[in-house]
Amino acid sequence: MRGGGGRGGPRSVWTVARLQRIGNWGRADEALGRRWEDVGLAALAGLLNAPRATARGGYVPRAVVALADDEALRREIHATGLPNPDAALLGTRADGTAVLQPVDFKWALERAELPQVSAATIERLLTAQVPQVQAHLAAVQDAAGLAGAALAYADGFFFAPEHPENHAFLASEANAHAEFPLTPADVVLSPVDPAAFFSPLEGWELGRWLAEMDRSVGLLATIDGAERYFRLGAGFAGALTRLGTPLFADTPAAVDARAELAQLRRSRHLFTSADLASYLERQMAARGALERGLRELATAVYPFRLFRAQLAAGGVKLDALDDEQKRGYRERYRAALNAVRARLREEGRALVAAGQSEPAALAELQARTPALQKTAQAIARRVMSAEC
Repeated sequence: MRGGGGRGGPRSVWTVARLQRIGNWGRADEALGRRWEDVGLAALAGLLNAPRATARGGYVPRAVVALADDEALRREIHATGLPNPDAALLGTRADGTAVLQPVDFKWALERAELPQVSAATIERLLTAQVPQVQAHLAAVQDAAGLAGAALAYADGFFFAPEHPENHAFLASEANAHAEFPLTPADVVLSPVDPAAFFSPLEGWELGRWLAEMDRSVGLLATIDGAERYFRLGAGFAGALTRLGTPLFADTPAAVDARAELAQLRRSRHLFTSADLASYLERQMAARGALERGLRELATAVYPFRLFRAQLAAGGVKLDALDDEQKRGYRERYRAALNAVRARLREEGRALVAAGQSEPAALAELQARTPALQKTAQAIARRVMSAEC
């Protein structure tokens, strides 16, 4: 969401970009999107049996066709490479014509792209011979008493929470000047109970504790205030996990985020969520630089050009292969690169165990790049031989 000011703090403290950046230390955007898909799908049923107007004539929706709640179905749709909505409403016009109207769930309307819910988009998906999609739609049609009916396609809408920032976006200059501006007809806003929505999400309880610490518990009764503290809770927990995990570790450390934050309050006198955020931002910037250095080291030690050269030495020319074969070899490269990363972490752990700091160990590995390239090529040969 674009906001972040209003009650409970000046806009300069909690901008949207800052809240999103902090929240995504703990993958808050991903959690919000998944949760809204679940909640939105249930709420969408509230639109059934009430007439809806469309540009091609009104209709009465009779059933919801879910396209994103089943993992196998989702994977099959993704494999087509086609844009797709999350769901659709299936209904009938007064003349008995069956109508399908696409619906996409968006927590934040600023991320909505109107072509995703166009009639043409869902028509392309349903005529692309995707077996599970067609079987699923046929089952819903049958349950709605519309088995075998020919379908008319209507332009759809975005289903989003009733949130101040969604109202603000619809009225904004950014929306007005977008390639496909949203109008009120392109959106249905649904009320959301903040506590019911956020309570199942990891980070919410920590966010509630932060709100208590800030003496801002009243904000949790509002959707924007609750979102702020969820993002802070998820983000702080994610940051503390990363900071508590050794740089060269294979798996994340288990961290008691609330206990760590309480310790920071006592030892560093960080008494508000804003104080804690500023401290963690500095720590995460330093940590991010080390993590980036380690990622870049792996691709420097075993770049794709070395992989290509190894294939060429074995008589395989990537450019001469078809797309499916190229995808297979790219998968092999990723597998080899992952094995190289594992070896670099092992080397790093050995250097730290010998008394070096993590930054010093990383610097030494970077200095050894030419020698490590030979090791990486040997590792890649073993990986590729095992996969053949």
